[in-house]
Amino acid sequence: MKTLGSVTKYYKFVDPGTRIMLENQMDTAADYKDFVRRFCTAVTSEESHDERVYLAARLALHYGGHDSMPRLVKKYPSSVLARPYYLLFLRHTYGDMPLMRVAESIREALDSTPEDWIKLDLLLREWQCYNAIKDVSQLQTANRGMRELIESDVDLECFIPGIYHVMMQGRKESELDDALQEALKIARKYDDLVVMARLFALNAAFIRDTDEALAEKCFHFARELDEDLGFDPKSVYSLAI
Repeated sequence: MKTLGSVTKYYKFVDPGTRIMLENQMDTAADYKDFVRRFCTAVTSEESHDERVYLAARLALHYGGHDSMPRLVKKYPSSVLARPYYLLFLRHTYGDMPLMRVAESIREALDSTPEDWIKLDLLLREWQCYNAIKDVSQLQTANRGMRELIESDVDLECFIPGIYHVMMQGRKESELDDALQEALKIARKYDDLVVMARLFALNAAFIRDTDEALAEKCFHFARELDEDLGFDPKSVYSLAI
C-alpha cells in the first residue's frame, strides 16, 4: 500500500521500534485493512510493551477486529491500556458489555498516566460512555480534558477529525457544518483517508434530506475511499458506542 497519513500520524508519538514495525507492515500490506491485520499479527508474534498493544487494539477495534482482537486478548489479557478497547469490541460484537464496566476500564487506563496521545483517545471513549449514559457532569469533565490536551499540544491536532466524527453523530445538521468542514480540512492536511471516508459518509447522512444530489456524491466518494482502503463500507464500524 502507499504511505498513508492514517498511519504516519502516529510516528511522532510512538517509540522507534513501533515506528519501524508500522513502516514495515505498511510497505508489505495490500491496503489499510491488510495493514491493520499485519500490524496486529506482528504485535502478537513477539513480546510487545503496553503502548504498542494499545495501538494495535485501537486500530483493531474499528478495522479488522474480528480477526485481530481475539489474538490480542489472548496474548495480552492484562493490558491496562488495551482493555477498554477489548471491552468495546465485545460490546460492539455481542452487545452484552455494560457501559459502566467499559467506563471503569477507561478510568483505570487513565489512572495509569498514559502519554497524552493515548489519554486523548481514552477521554474520547469516556465521553462516548457518559454520552450514552446521559451523565452530563462526567460528559463535561471528559470534554474539558480533551480540550485542555489539544490546546496544550499542537501535535495532537491530527486526532481532531476523529474526535469530531464521534462527537458529531446524532447532532442536527445546522449545528455541525462548521465543525464538519474543519474536521475535513484537518483530515486532508494529514492525509487521514480513513477518517475522511467516515466524515464524508456522515456529511452525506446530514444533508440527504436537503441536498440529495450532493449527498449522493459524498456517499459515492466515501464508498470509493473505503474500497481503496480495503473495506466493505457496510461492515465498517462507525466508531460509536
